[in-house]
Amino acid sequence: MTDAATFTNAGLTPHIDQFNVELTANVNATDWSTSAAAALIRLNASVQSNSDGGKNLVVIIMDALVAMFTLMLTVIAALGVLSMVVQDTRERVHDMGIFKALGMTPQQTIAMVLTSVTLTGLIAGLIGVPIGVAVEKATLSPMGHAIGRHLPPNVTHVYTAGLLLALLAAGVVIALLGALLPAGWAARSRTATAQRTE
Repeated sequence: MTDAATFTNAGLTPHIDQFNVELTANVNATDWSTSAAAALIRLNASVQSNSDGGKNLVVIIMDALVAMFTLMLTVIAALGVLSMVVQDTRERVHDMGIFKALGMTPQQTIAMVLTSVTLTGLIAGLIGVPIGVAVEKATLSPMGHAIGRHLPPNVTHVYTAGLLLALLAAGVVIALLGALLPAGWAARSRTATAQRTE
């Protein structure tokens, strides 16, 4: 992909085989496709609608790769939380033994461990989401320009308030998922054993 002037300067005629058309909000996509197809048939051209969300094979493969990458990052983040919470729980096992001796139930123990990571997950989300959005905005447009593509707004402006809140909540959810295992271990530990641990 390159600018048409590159061909002209080399004495070649550029060959254009596709135009991408973005319709305004008040245009009916089906009506426009029908009228455009009737006009283009004389030029041996056709209209391909992306009303299905553009779910061709390339897009499906890209979506699968992004989903797999997201899952891998989530697992890695949860394992990091797991490691941190296991170490923290082991350091506090004597204190938990005292709490259990004073009447703390297993459910309260689990709640205490999970609550201890909630703030960390929230802070991670508050820091990570703006950085992620900034990096995406700083790299996406230059990448598009590098291949001669001017990306449409539905590609470059995808962050809604709801999506940003969901991404922020993901930090808390990942922290809670990573803390579930050590929280269960802390709840099952015997009071006498915990009190003898230093």
